[in-house]
Amino acid sequence: MTSAEKVIWLSSTRLTLGKKMAIPQYFQSVDGAVPEKDLAKGSHLPGNNEIGLSKDVAKQLTKKPTSLIGKTVTFSVNMTDKNQKPIVMQKKLKISAIFNGSAQMGMLTADYDTVQTMFEKQKLTLNANMATIKIDQIENVKSVQNHFKKNGYTPNGAGAFLDSLNLYIAIDSYVLAAIAGISLLVSAIMIIVVLYISVTERTKEIGILRAIGARRKDIRHLFFSEASLLGLFGGAVGVGLAFIAAAIGNHIARPHMHVSILNITPGFVLFGLIASIGISVIAGLAPSSKAANLDPVDSLRKFD
Repeated sequence: MTSAEKVIWLSSTRLTLGKKMAIPQYFQSVDGAVPEKDLAKGSHLPGNNEIGLSKDVAKQLTKKPTSLIGKTVTFSVNMTDKNQKPIVMQKKLKISAIFNGSAQMGMLTADYDTVQTMFEKQKLTLNANMATIKIDQIENVKSVQNHFKKNGYTPNGAGAFLDSLNLYIAIDSYVLAAIAGISLLVSAIMIIVVLYISVTERTKEIGILRAIGARRKDIRHLFFSEASLLGLFGGAVGVGLAFIAAAIGNHIARPHMHVSILNITPGFVLFGLIASIGISVIAGLAPSSKAANLDPVDSLRKFD
C-alpha cells in the first residue's frame, strides 16, 4: 500500500516573540518525514494553529528552548500576490514542539491546513511543492518513483538512491559469492587430500575387508559415508559460527540502525548443510574409487 502526503516547503519565513526574532533555514509542513521520536519537548507534532521549531532555531529566541512550549509567536511568510507584489502573511501560532534531531536543524514546521488558511486569507491558492510518499514494499519504489517523475516531481530520499544502493548490494553479493566459492574450492581440495591420506593409511584394513567378502561398492560407500560426515560436521560448525557472527553484528548495529542487518533463516541453514555435504561427497568420488579398486592381495602383502 502506497500513501502520499502533500507538503509545502518555504524559504522566506521568520518567527517573532516580543522583540526577539528567529530566522530558520526553511519551513516544511508536518509530514511523515518529521518523526515524533525527535521531539525534545512537547507531547505531539504541531496541529491546527500550532508550530514546531528545531532547537537551534528556538535558541535564537531564548537560551532555554524548552521554555517556549505553550507560548504564542508570530509566524511570518514573505510572498507575492496575484499582481506579483510583495506581501507579508502573518499568523499567531502556539509553539507545541521543539525538535532535537540533526535532520531537523534550521527547521520550522506547522500542519498544511494552518498554512492554507494564511494563503486563503490573502486570496491566494496554496499548491503543494513537495510530497512525502510511504511505500509498503521496496519492490514498488521504482514504479512509484517513475510515476512521480512523469508528473514533474524530482524524487529524493530513499527512492532517489535506491538504484545506487542496489548496485552496491549487488557488488557486495558478487564479492561475497566469490569469497565463498574460493572457500568451497579449498574445502573440497582439503577433503580430497584427507580422504587420500585415509586410503593410504588404511590400505591393510581395506585389504582385510575385501578378503572377508566386502564388495567394492561397500568400500566405496564407506568412504562416501566418511565424506558425508565431514561435510555434515563442517557445515554444522559453519552454521554455528554464522549464528555467533550474526548475534554479534546485530547487537552492534541494532542500537544505531534499529534493524537486524544479519538474518539467518532455516532455509539458509538447510541450504548450507546440503551444499557442504554435497561438495564433500563430490570431493570423495576419486578417493573412494581408489579405495574400492585396491587389490586385496596386494594390500595385505604390502603390510606383511
